Amino acid sequence: MNCQCSTDGCSINAPYMRTFSGMCKFFEITLVASAFGIYRIADKASFGGGHANVFGGGVMVAALIITPLLLLCYFCGRLDVQSTTVLEPAINSVLCLFFFIAGSYAIGSHYFFSVIMGALLVSAAIVYLADNMQRYIRCDYN
Repeated sequence: MNCQCSTDGCSINAPYMRTFSGMCKFFEITLVASAFGIYRIADKASFGGGHANVFGGGVMVAALIITPLLLLCYFCGRLDVQSTTVLEPAINSVLCLFFFIAGSYAIGSHYFFSVIMGALLVSAAIVYLADNMQRYIRCDYN
């Protein structure tokens, strides 16, 4: 059995983090991870009831799986996922909508930690929307 480890095929694309989309990915992950931490740790943090709690928790877990994987793809130099497919705009649109809904439910439950969690989720929805819109808005300052 011949096993060799090589980094010839994968290069780290660190300058991606200096782009608008890279910063958005960082803020998306940070906001959702903070909201998920509040949801798991605080006693009164909820989305208002049984089905809403399952929905909100599921959306946060899905975002915490998908967004870092997209960021990892971009770090490895696979920017074609961003520019040639509809995968990222579709994911950003769905997560934006679902985070607005989940954040609204959390804010409506009127508990202190739920309102904070809801504000973080609505902020994450705005960042997902901005990340999605920057694909279609190109500014040329020359």
